[in-house]
Amino acid sequence: MNHRFPTLVLAGGLFALCLALGGCDAQFDESILTAQANYDIDISLPYATVTPPPAFQEDAEALVIDSDGGVTVNDAAALLESEASSETGQSSNYKSLRLGNTGLAVQALQTRLNELGYYSSGVSGIFDSDTEQAVRRFEQTYGTMQTGVATTELQQRLFAPDALIYGSDAYNKAVISQYKVLQRGDVGSSVYALQQRLKNLGYPIDSLTGIFDNETANAVMLFYEAYGLTADDVANVALQKELYSDSARAYGGGSTQTGSGVMLRSLADIQQRLIDLGYLSGEADGELDARTQIAIKLFEETCGLLPSGAVTAQLQALLESEYAPGFDTLGSQYSNLIEGASGDEVLRLQSRLIALGFASGTPNGEYGGATTAAIRLFQDRNSLEETGIASSYVQAVLYSSFALNINGETMQNTAPQATEAPVEAEAPATADAQPVAETLRVGSSSDAVLSLQSRLTELGYITSLTGTYDELTSRAVSSVQTALGLEVTGEADAALVEFVSSEAAPRSGIVYARADLTYPTLTAGDSGDALDALQARLQELGYLTKKQVGGSFDDGTAQAVRQIQEALNLSPSGEVSPALLSYLLSDASDGLAVEN
Repeated sequence: MNHRFPTLVLAGGLFALCLALGGCDAQFDESILTAQANYDIDISLPYATVTPPPAFQEDAEALVIDSDGGVTVNDAAALLESEASSETGQSSNYKSLRLGNTGLAVQALQTRLNELGYYSSGVSGIFDSDTEQAVRRFEQTYGTMQTGVATTELQQRLFAPDALIYGSDAYNKAVISQYKVLQRGDVGSSVYALQQRLKNLGYPIDSLTGIFDNETANAVMLFYEAYGLTADDVANVALQKELYSDSARAYGGGSTQTGSGVMLRSLADIQQRLIDLGYLSGEADGELDARTQIAIKLFEETCGLLPSGAVTAQLQALLESEYAPGFDTLGSQYSNLIEGASGDEVLRLQSRLIALGFASGTPNGEYGGATTAAIRLFQDRNSLEETGIASSYVQAVLYSSFALNINGETMQNTAPQATEAPVEAEAPATADAQPVAETLRVGSSSDAVLSLQSRLTELGYITSLTGTYDELTSRAVSSVQTALGLEVTGEADAALVEFVSSEAAPRSGIVYARADLTYPTLTAGDSGDALDALQARLQELGYLTKKQVGGSFDDGTAQAVRQIQEALNLSPSGEVSPALLSYLLSDASDGLAVEN
């Protein structure tokens, strides 16, 4: 079978974001892996971004796109013919202009390009190389093929009252909208163009493969470092905008200009943006204190990223995006809870406080003085204002993956501890998963349920071990399914129970799945985008060689999968379940990497 597997768009949580920092409708052409650049498909700027007109396809000498992505028009007549054939009957007062032309029309063209900021040389009336470059810049604004030829259509746009001013917010949005975030495992023409541009600037790229592999990631990190930024292996929109600019820094130094500066922001600016989005309160003081790091982590989680609290170029790019999600995106799932409240939300709150060690006993769903005291203690440990009120913001931190427990540690680094008596019906923390003969659901009662609850407790999802599959257990399973990008049913079949019991299971607050991807089951003989992404990831982790990547799900791929399954304490079937695929394509699997 041939599974379709979209490779991206910011991100949404990013995003979702995908946050869509750029379009994600580009399709991967597998010929890109074995042939020279194919510019008949979507290519990241500043390369050709539309299919050449039929006239050019019929006459290979009319328009030439070289290995660096440069466009040369050798036959202007072919361009004019294509242009004429696309006219809608409207007359035009403009005449197509190109390198070498002279006259008043060229003078008017240069004057207008100068007014809009695309051209800074003198108005000579001679269509020289500087004029050609200015035309290319204007073409870039609209995502059209950058030929450097001022067609009648281009001039109609250029002389229009709403023509975009070079460097304006509208210009930046127009250019940025043509990019998409690229990261490890992505494949396609956009990755090919990224590799090509990095190589042209001298960064260590040996092979133009169209696969975002370790070599590409290393070059991207070096590009960040060239600007004095923290190295990041994600080619975000801001990086690509700078990379394709005239002032992009070459490897080893290059330009001393700061370029557009879109990646460089002060900490005070970052804090103000976090304040505007609702993640931070108070003033922007320029200090990377605990409250700011919490705000950054909450923003990262909302965007579907692993929370680091670090000020990276990727963070800045996401914050600057018009698609950056506000805190309401995360906080809207929580109600403000105060003393006197009751119900399931309070029950969940108390369970989480017990799991983190700020309370003990059995949750009763009543927000009394003990719960208020526990919230105050949690706020104290997590650098929050001590109000005793479980606001939506406090709950967002409480249920996050970075929430600190009573010992000042995160749940992902240590098992939860209670301050007094343990929760009732405690089972051994190392209980092995019991075989599941049928799907576990609300009402089920068995040792298998108790074993599952024990593991969910270790992972920070629940605290009550009853041996009966209740609503709390169902919600915990739903959270696991959400984290893995699976259908959310609240029921646990044998495959899910096994995965939850393995080393690959996500802890509470950790999300493996990306909103822009789907995760099918992969078996022998399968092919498609999902398989391509899997094999690329297996190559990054050191389980496959470059020669083994591509084609279908073969014996080599199956053997690599078995090795990983054994390392994770999963049945070595050689097949990839949706849950395992979600784990492998996330950063959580970085620890599986082997030395080549």
